Amino acid sequence: MGNEKGGTSVRMLLLLRISSVLSNMKLPVLASLFVLCTISLSCAPANGPIPDQQVIMPLALGNEWIGQINQYDSKGNLDSSWFDTLSVLRSKEAGGETWYYVHVYWGYGRDTNHLWFTNRSDGLYTCDSEHFTTAYRLAKYPARPHDVCVVFENTSDSTGLYSEYRGIGVDTTNIPVSTPAGQFQCYSYSGFDFSQAGDVGSSIWEPSSFYSPGVGLIQWGYFGLDGKHASIPDTDRTWQLVRAILH
Repeated sequence: MGNEKGGTSVRMLLLLRISSVLSNMKLPVLASLFVLCTISLSCAPANGPIPDQQVIMPLALGNEWIGQINQYDSKGNLDSSWFDTLSVLRSKEAGGETWYYVHVYWGYGRDTNHLWFTNRSDGLYTCDSEHFTTAYRLAKYPARPHDVCVVFENTSDSTGLYSEYRGIGVDTTNIPVSTPAGQFQCYSYSGFDFSQAGDVGSSIWEPSSFYSPGVGLIQWGYFGLDGKHASIPDTDRTWQLVRAILH
């Protein structure tokens, strides 16, 4: 029998100075350059039993996170909605760890696919195609606000004029979030991609991810500080938790 757990999540767009992020990476920075980071939040549900908060994303065979996808047009108007379920399908032992094969939605394009996940003492790790030795940390946990993890670093340019960094940062560890599942206090994680060629830098804005420890993913997409969907100049989708069935 699984326990049903609901909660509320709020998605945030966090505008961070790229200088503060890159200072942790020891990169030269442009004072005027900013980057939007994606964030994931962790919370306890406002009702129902308190979940085991030892992990940010509980992984067990049969776990499911039923979510609602909302699709918006380029003007920010709701175009359509449907349900999509993230589910743990199978597991595999590798390197003394148990990895779980999960049907996922968030953060990997506009359509569902599958990835492997495992929880370690410092957070949630992921990889594809059983590349367990090259896994990267998707959500640091436990964490403090403004923690940053570099998941990709390229400084191979022999001239030293080009560099590229990709990372995931923590915006906050205690933010109220509301979804169709209910209300949660959440951790917020942010993703960024920055490249610099000479004195010219560029960054990519990514959606935010909100997690509740012991419950898992609560919300993914472009959301403002008020919890409402933030319009972008393109078609857009969001994912919000409707119900979690955990074993």
